[in-house]
Amino acid sequence: MVHIDTSNGVLTVTFDEPERRNALGVADYTRLAGALSTAAKDPTLRAVLIRATGTVFCAGNRLDEFETEWPQPDDGPVLRFFTALAAAPVPVIAAVQGGAVGVGATLLLHCDLVLCSDAAFLKFPFVPLGIAPEGASSRLLPERLGISRAMDILLTGRKVEAGEIDALGLGIKVGDGEALEQRAGDWLKRFAELPADAVRTTKALIRRPLEADINERFDVEIRAINGLLEQQRKTT
Repeated sequence: MVHIDTSNGVLTVTFDEPERRNALGVADYTRLAGALSTAAKDPTLRAVLIRATGTVFCAGNRLDEFETEWPQPDDGPVLRFFTALAAAPVPVIAAVQGGAVGVGATLLLHCDLVLCSDAAFLKFPFVPLGIAPEGASSRLLPERLGISRAMDILLTGRKVEAGEIDALGLGIKVGDGEALEQRAGDWLKRFAELPADAVRTTKALIRRPLEADINERFDVEIRAINGLLEQQRKTT
């Protein structure tokens, strides 16, 4: 379940199904894509905040839906979600209070400010699950970390703890959960006070090299996942 709230110039997205570790399904992707696309047209929008309830930020895709909703169609909900997130014209803040796994980790690569609590960690478990990475992580991680570190993280699917997230530049470790909420609130206040046009223009300039062909990579990765899932079904 995803809660969407738009007030005071902020689109707040809350993953709020802690009993399912905030795993996302196609209905969630569809709702997120719609909310992000609509908010992008709002000239009063100053920032997007992505947060979660419970101890897990997001456990990734709902595994049961790999049987019912995959292979994904062309321009399916997952692709539309990533496209809308990458196209957000204002700063996107992620407040990561716990584990960010699968799509929970890859979506962070499209956030402009990733704040992590001491309990936060990332996992990209695609290869151990027999599928390929998504969310353009196969491009963005090598660009940010280099080939060797990206291979280490993507091929093993290992846990990347908060301290390493900070050291690698994938996020900023800020302390406990209370400090996380405080820091996110401070940034939202700052974005409300800064000149809006200058913020949007600066984000566009910084993100411009990252956005080149990004939608194509989204599509290529999803097609790769579709193909691997189809192979698995043929052999079982």
